[in-house]
Amino acid sequence: MSVKPLPSSQPGNEPPIKNNKKRTGEPFEKNIETNLGSIDDDGAGSRRDGSRLCKHDQPRRTQSRHLAVRPGRQRGTNGIERGDPIVGSSGTATVNNDGATIKVKATGLEPGHTYTMWVVFFSDQTACSDGCDGGDLVGDANGVTYGAGAVVGSSSGNATFVARLNSGHVGSLVPGSYEAGADNEFHVVIRSHGPKIPGTVDAQTHEFQGGCTDEVGPSPGQPGDFPVPALPGECGDIQLYVFG
Repeated sequence: MSVKPLPSSQPGNEPPIKNNKKRTGEPFEKNIETNLGSIDDDGAGSRRDGSRLCKHDQPRRTQSRHLAVRPGRQRGTNGIERGDPIVGSSGTATVNNDGATIKVKATGLEPGHTYTMWVVFFSDQTACSDGCDGGDLVGDANGVTYGAGAVVGSSSGNATFVARLNSGHVGSLVPGSYEAGADNEFHVVIRSHGPKIPGTVDAQTHEFQGGCTDEVGPSPGQPGDFPVPALPGECGDIQLYVFG
């Protein structure tokens, strides 16, 4: 799946979050998990607490993929290629009548660097044409919203991001009203804002273009590997997690 660049946003112009809409019909809950591209399944037809799952509650296979790699590293020696699974990563997306909670443990990040998490939501994946991607964001129930931000302080290069989307939430980056349902699909993008810049850290962990002066990414029509942001002011989308 190709990931199209997301439009920039201006701070202070984000649409407000609407109150939860009361859903009708039988309550449901769907748990989706990812770990190295597959599901941590405790047993067919059961949740971790032992309760039974309805048909639409069953976890679905998900994937995590690198969007960028450190320059100079070669596959099979000391590095990774774009599109490789993110080793050690994991994530869960839990959807119920009121909304969704999405949690990602990202690995391979740079200590001292700043990151944001952006959630691309598709309220009804069955309405997408040939799989959900950027071209399906035209729908009123699809959009992109800020999820979380962090400065990686651990030498391990790990960080955990948690986003909560209430049903009725309007995307802050690409407007669209999220509707919780059994056919939800989420594409989570981890975006690097480079090394923390004194006086700019809040923007670097809350805004799509926070601290950005140079977008690091592939040239149009030139697919392949490209480097992760390394210098102050460099930004780029570096990891993708798909829940659906």
